Amino acid sequence: MKTFKKKWKVAAKDEASPLMHALNYVEAAGMKMKKIIGLNDRNILIDFHQATWKYALLTGWTIKENGWQKLGNLVLNKLEKEPVFLKQIYLETEKAVKKLIRKTEKAKKANLSKFTNQKLYQTFKKIYEYWLEMNRWGGIPNLADFEHFTLTNKLMAFLEKKVKPLRSKISAGEAYGILGSPIKRSKIQESEMRFFRLLEKIQNNKKTLEIFKDKNPEVIISKLSSLSPLFKAIQIHTQKYDWLSYHYDGPVILDEKYFIELLSSTVRQKISGRRHLKKIVAQEIDNKRQKQSLLKQLKLDSQEKFWAHVASVFSYLKGLRKDAVFMASRNTDNLIKEISKRLSLTPKQLRHLTPKEVKKALLVGKINVRLINERINHCVTLCDDRGIKLFSGKAAEKYSKMIYEEKADKNIKEIKGTPAYPGKVRAMVKLIASANEMSKMNQGDVLVSPATNPNLVPAMKKASAIVTDEGGVTCHAAIVSRELKIPCVIGTKIATKVLKDGDLVEVEADKGVIKKI
Repeated sequence: MKTFKKKWKVAAKDEASPLMHALNYVEAAGMKMKKIIGLNDRNILIDFHQATWKYALLTGWTIKENGWQKLGNLVLNKLEKEPVFLKQIYLETEKAVKKLIRKTEKAKKANLSKFTNQKLYQTFKKIYEYWLEMNRWGGIPNLADFEHFTLTNKLMAFLEKKVKPLRSKISAGEAYGILGSPIKRSKIQESEMRFFRLLEKIQNNKKTLEIFKDKNPEVIISKLSSLSPLFKAIQIHTQKYDWLSYHYDGPVILDEKYFIELLSSTVRQKISGRRHLKKIVAQEIDNKRQKQSLLKQLKLDSQEKFWAHVASVFSYLKGLRKDAVFMASRNTDNLIKEISKRLSLTPKQLRHLTPKEVKKALLVGKINVRLINERINHCVTLCDDRGIKLFSGKAAEKYSKMIYEEKADKNIKEIKGTPAYPGKVRAMVKLIASANEMSKMNQGDVLVSPATNPNLVPAMKKASAIVTDEGGVTCHAAIVSRELKIPCVIGTKIATKVLKDGDLVEVEADKGVIKKI
């Protein structure tokens, strides 16, 4: 069979993701997946430059399909032959997430300074193992659609046919957005519900309403009794959602002052908590009705209904895994700091060690600081048939030269992708790759990003439309755009290469088209 010279194609990029997180995902996909789907993903290369990384896939396996297409097809074939596999993925992912969060919450509350080095390492080791299990099951929805869009293409193929008899009453993209919406609320949606319940409590009491009209959170805290049910409710809310801005490695941990300031601002804007709660619940009911109505209109057969359900379940699970990563990252903040302190390292340096190196450092005292700093500057993680390897310095540069990105003609006037939520918008572009860039986002701008994540939600709420390079029906941008009802086009592959800040564009999300004006 004809093969090609090894090359690695960039399929995704991310910001502020430390090596330790990536190693866990690579180990889960490359060493732990075979027991579930019959094959490990042994074709991963991640190129790190100062915590900004490129996720590359091996190309040229065979003429017909590359490794990731093979993995995607394996997942879909197993689902087709064994529909119960979908329930197993759902239950195992939820179970793994709960175990990880429970264990990291214990570490968050523990007095780690009293732990011996041995106990500290055992805590770290157990959390890393739970994280692996979460990534193992939580990674399956990614395999079904990542880069090759196998699941998305499957859905769009039959939806294009099914909408034709409706004579433009609904587009395939709009149908795709409705049918692929998550089966349950995300953690962020839950946090918003709880926030508006707190707001309603404040607004139902004249005394507390007056207290929260003050602009100074310190004054509000001084006026609230530390024993009052409201203050306790705010404390519980803070403990539950202090991770919302943490991302992979912080350092932002939200405190009571932040949430009190947010509640105060909302009170002064005269936003009704009760009205917003009713609106959210009504919208959820309407979404369910829309989905059921559309299933009848499109006259989907049992197999087509199954694949629409797969998309809904995977949308939820992908969001859950991402939220769990950020929650667990925040919960282990004290653990990372305590280990770093004992090893005379910074948290950033510690996050560039392998689990085996953490063990050696804590139990034997062996640390190579020069190597750690070299990795922070540039390193490459490779997973192939020989296992997982880590390179830095000249060895990393060698692999970096094997990586290529799809080229784009910057003069093209039209970009095409997959519709995620319908609508037509004309506005200015803002390129947002990380939370650090959100300050330039204005109300009504078109947000263009390689891929969105929970940290970018404040910018997404300002957007008149969302456009991404990456993603299929179950990606973060697709999920959030449906929640916010913002026109969205995903999987363009080249939007961030062709567009720049200030470009005027017209987004026709129903058609999956972005036009430069």
